[in-house]
Amino acid sequence: MKNLSALIILCAAFCLFNITTVLAQDETEPTTVSNLTDANLPWDAQRVLPGKMPAEFDTAFENLLKEGNGKITGGNREVLLWSGKYKNRKDTAKITSEIQTNFRKAGWKYETAGNNDSVEFFTLVKDSSPRQVVLGFFVSGNDLAVCALMEVMSSEANSLLQTGNNNQPTTTKNNGGLSIYGKWFRTLGGSSIDYTGKTKLKSGEDFTFQFFADGTVEYTRKKEVLSIMQCHINESQNARGKFTISGNTLTINLGAMRSVGTNSCDAKGNFNKTLENSTMTVKFEIKKMEDITRPDKPTIMCFDGNEVCYERQP
Repeated sequence: MKNLSALIILCAAFCLFNITTVLAQDETEPTTVSNLTDANLPWDAQRVLPGKMPAEFDTAFENLLKEGNGKITGGNREVLLWSGKYKNRKDTAKITSEIQTNFRKAGWKYETAGNNDSVEFFTLVKDSSPRQVVLGFFVSGNDLAVCALMEVMSSEANSLLQTGNNNQPTTTKNNGGLSIYGKWFRTLGGSSIDYTGKTKLKSGEDFTFQFFADGTVEYTRKKEVLSIMQCHINESQNARGKFTISGNTLTINLGAMRSVGTNSCDAKGNFNKTLENSTMTVKFEIKKMEDITRPDKPTIMCFDGNEVCYERQP
C-alpha cells in the first residue's frame, strides 16, 4: 500500500480525538463479541453505535479502498474500543495480542499490513463459502485502544450483486424486475427523553437479511434496551445459510446461530451461546413503498402479504 504511511498519520492524528468524544457522549454499547467477525472480545469492550462512527474512520476506510485501485469495495463496518492506560502500541500489546488470538480461534487468518508506534493495519481472511475478507486497524492513545473493522469484497463480486448474474432466481413475477440481492433491514422500538434532553428509556430492535449472488444469506438481529435504571441491555444474533426461490416462495435455511447478550447492571444477563439451525418459508414480494410519509418511495420486500416488510439498504 503506497499511501499507508499517510493513512497511519491520519488515524493517529484524528481518529482518537473523535472516538474520545463518542465515548463521552454515551454513543457506545457494551459487547462481548465482534458482529463482523464473530470473534470473542477482551473484557470491557465497547462498540460504537450505528450512525455514530466518527467521519475520520470512514475517511480512513475509504482511503484503504482506494489502495485497491478499484478492485475492491467496502461493506459493513465496526469500531470497538477499550478504556485504560493505552498511550501507544507497547501499552496495547497484550490486548491486541488477545484480539488477534480470538480472530484466529474464530477461523480467520491474520496478517499485519503496516504499522507505526500508534497504529497497526491488518487483514483478516476466512476461507469459507463465500470467501470473507476484512480490513482493519488498531489505534491507541488518549487512554483508549481501538479496533476498527470493514468487510470487503471484489468489485467483480459486487457487480454480480447488482446485475443478478448467477443461476439463482432473483425476482418474482409481480415485483417489476427488482432484485433480491443486497441488504434489507427492519427496525422496531422507541425512546423516552426527559426535560434535559437526556434519553431516559429506550428499546429497539434491528433485523437484517443480506442476500448474496452465490445463493447464500446472512441474518442479524440486534436489540438494545436502556432501562429506567439506566442499565444497558443488549442482545445480538447472527447466522449464515442458503436461500432458494420458487416463483413467489422464498425459503431460507440458516445454520447455527450465534446469540450474545450483555447487561451492564447484572452479570447474570450476560450470555454467549449457539442456537440450532432454522428454516423459514414465506411468500414474498419486492416493490416500491407507496406512503405519503415516504416521498422517496424506497424499495421494500414484504413477507406473506404485508405482514412483515424490510427496506432495502441504500
